[in-house]
Amino acid sequence: MEFKKYMHIERFGSDEVQDIEFGLCHIFPKIDGSNGQIYQRDGNIICGSRNRELGKDDEHMGFRDYILHQENICEFFLEFPEFRLYGEWLVPHTLKTYRKDAWKKFYIFDVEYLNELLPYGF
Repeated sequence: MEFKKYMHIERFGSDEVQDIEFGLCHIFPKIDGSNGQIYQRDGNIICGSRNRELGKDDEHMGFRDYILHQENICEFFLEFPEFRLYGEWLVPHTLKTYRKDAWKKFYIFDVEYLNELLPYGF
C-alpha cells in the first residue's frame, strides 16, 4: 500500500465554506492537532502525516515512535492489513488548552477500507 495524501478539512466559518449550514450538511467536531495516518505495507506499519510518509528521521513530533509502540494498533493491522487509519495526533497546534492527559495521543477520525473481497462490517 502506498502513501495517500489526506484531503484538507476546512474550518467552519472560513470563506471556503461560507453558508454551508443553509443546506443539508453534517458537521463533526475535530480536535486541533496534526493529521496522521497509519497503514501497512509488506508487513510493516507505515506512518504518515497529511502530506508525506514518515521515516526514521521524520518522527512528526513523536507520532511515528508512539504508533510503533502501540500493541493494539500493531495487532489491528495484523488482522486487518487492508485498512488505513486517519486521525489527529494531538500536539500543541492552534489550541493549547486541552487537558494535560489528552496530549501525545492519536485520535482516529476516518477509516479507509482498501479490499473489496471482505464484506462490509467484516
